[in-house]
Amino acid sequence: AIVRGPKALENRTWFPPAKCLGETFAIHGGKHYEHIFFEDTLALWPGAPQRDEDSPQGVVGVARYVGAIDVNAHGDPFIVCGLPGVHVDVDGGFWAGGRAWIFDERRPLATPIPCRGAQGLWTLPADVERQVVSMIPVGRVARE
Repeated sequence: AIVRGPKALENRTWFPPAKCLGETFAIHGGKHYEHIFFEDTLALWPGAPQRDEDSPQGVVGVARYVGAIDVNAHGDPFIVCGLPGVHVDVDGGFWAGGRAWIFDERRPLATPIPCRGAQGLWTLPADVERQVVSMIPVGRVARE
C-alpha cells in the first residue's frame, strides 16, 4: 500500500535511526498479506490485493523516509522528527495511531524484484540494490 496505494504512514513500535532521515528505502512486500483491517483498507483503496497470491512479494518499490509521528498522552499527533516542510495527513486513513514512519516520493517498480525479506531494517543484497537503482535512479538505497 505504500508504493501502490494511498498509504504514506507505516505503523511501527520503533523509529529508524536519525541518520536515515531523508534516505530512500527499498519497500519489500512480505510473504503474507495483512487482512486484519481489510474492509477498512478496501474503503480507502478499492484496488487493494484481496489474497496473499495477489500481493506482490520481494522489493516492490522505493519511498523516501521523511519523518516520524507519535501521539502524546492525550492522543494528539505530533511530529517526532522530520525534514523541513513535512506534512502528515492523519485523517487520510491507514494510520492506526501511535508511532509511525512518514514516507513521500513513493514509487513502485514496474516488476517486483525477488528478494528474501527480514524483520527490521536490513541490507539489500548488492545484486538486488543494483536492479532497484537501474529501475529507479535514486542513487544509494537505504533498506526497509
